Amino acid sequence: MQAHAADECRSNALHCVDVAEHAHTPDDRSDFLAFAESWYRLADEIDSSNRLIAFIDYLAGSKPTIANTQPDEMESGVRSLKRLTAAIAAISSSLMAGQLASPEP
Repeated sequence: MQAHAADECRSNALHCVDVAEHAHTPDDRSDFLAFAESWYRLADEIDSSNRLIAFIDYLAGSKPTIANTQPDEMESGVRSLKRLTAAIAAISSSLMAGQLASPEP
């Protein structure tokens, strides 16, 4: 996702807060505040993912350590690392939010 995606998420969160302030029932208010929190978390996740991707891109810009690595293989590896990074950020965010159940001992 591009950098402006996080700003769009924050804008959506602010809209949800505005709707919550004008809600007619406590349940509606609570629901829209929960929506806002989800939008804020998504924005934070996008920011974190973008920072990790920028770091990986920086690392990928250095010379490969394997002499026989072809440029298209390096690009494929970078794309895989970006997907892995996004997945790790999403899992980490979910764990921090307590959304994933801890395994039974």
